[in-house]
Amino acid sequence: MTHEIKSTRDDGTALAHRDLYFSVCNFANIYRGNYLEIGCYEGIGLAGLANIGNRTPGNKETKKYYGIDPFLGDEFVAWNEHLALQEDLEGTDEEAPLFIPLTEQKENLYHNISPYENITFFETTTEDFMDSKTDDEIKDMNISVCLVDGSHHYEYVKKDWELALKAIGDKAGVIVFDDTHEEGVAAAMMEFEEHFIDEHSDRDLFSYAYTVESIIKKNGVAEHTQPLFKLYMIADKEKNSFATGSDLTVMCNVDEYNKYAEKMSKIDQISPLV
Repeated sequence: MTHEIKSTRDDGTALAHRDLYFSVCNFANIYRGNYLEIGCYEGIGLAGLANIGNRTPGNKETKKYYGIDPFLGDEFVAWNEHLALQEDLEGTDEEAPLFIPLTEQKENLYHNISPYENITFFETTTEDFMDSKTDDEIKDMNISVCLVDGSHHYEYVKKDWELALKAIGDKAGVIVFDDTHEEGVAAAMMEFEEHFIDEHSDRDLFSYAYTVESIIKKNGVAEHTQPLFKLYMIADKEKNSFATGSDLTVMCNVDEYNKYAEKMSKIDQISPLV
């Protein structure tokens, strides 16, 4: 029996852009280490990655998937709720709170990840997570790939990349930033680049930005292009960009992934996804 996915979204999507989701899936399977997702919303993406990993030879018993989320939505996540609060408080001296509890999303996440024993979820903020774990405990998580998709405010994105960098450590790995068109995310991401170049001059850093036609449109016409997500491939000190080889396309879109999945399904290794 198929496990039913629960979602507040009509389309039940894992992440805002499918190419981001499949790119993360690719890297999570290419690298030997585990996966960390900061900002899980309803856990659809986290569950999807664990599902794909369980179908990949050699991953089912070894690959682990970690998630961190306090279920507190900022105005980027809980847009409608923030607008409603602002309208209710209009004309008063009160201001809408920075974060709003995401009760339904929390319930959906725990339901969606429940079939996967290789998922470990932490219901907390990144800052509290780092305060509660020693450096050795974070190192023992053996993270190679991290998706940064939590609060889009600068100070919180900075905390997220600090954790991602600490979790990957001296290994080769990948950090993916989502929603890089948002000002706070872009500022924190640029600071990450500067920090890495200054502090890790003996390691290579390769970046790739996925650009969409436009997020902001006027009368249905795109005004400009801008990046939607950006990934950073971090080499270890021996200049190795990858910890293991794979014939899975590193950066691929959905169509390319499904061609790969169709080929692999013929030898019962992985199923096509839509």
